[in-house]
Amino acid sequence: MISALPGRVSLVQPPLVLSCAPGVEQKRLVQAIPIGRDQQTDFEHLTLKPGVLVLLNGLSTPGSDVILERLIRLGLTRGQARIAAAVGGGLSSKEAAEQLGLADGTIRTVLKVVYERLDLTRKSQLVALVTKLGSLPAQN
Repeated sequence: MISALPGRVSLVQPPLVLSCAPGVEQKRLVQAIPIGRDQQTDFEHLTLKPGVLVLLNGLSTPGSDVILERLIRLGLTRGQARIAAAVGGGLSSKEAAEQLGLADGTIRTVLKVVYERLDLTRKSQLVALVTKLGSLPAQN
């Protein structure tokens, strides 16, 4: 296995394995943060050896209503928010069209408006925004 650190090759014992129950297709966000003796990090107290801190978050959609409401507060209509949440949740425009019962061209047209209203230029920015909106604490 190749190390997550650039220019270094190492074997991981045992290898990292991610598994889900059969039939579960929950998306996961995996972040790897290198930790080394030559770097100052907030995680130094976690390990004495150089390595990688792996953060794993499930990207499920039970809070999709919360994400929709937050997108609406940012200036989107309910329909635009539904499309933004679907595409920002990782679906392609074609998959979002199938899921929402719309034409792919409609999705693409609405996404142009969404990007303009939210001052975004790339899908990756929309994904980051939707992920952030979904991870914010609930407001009472």
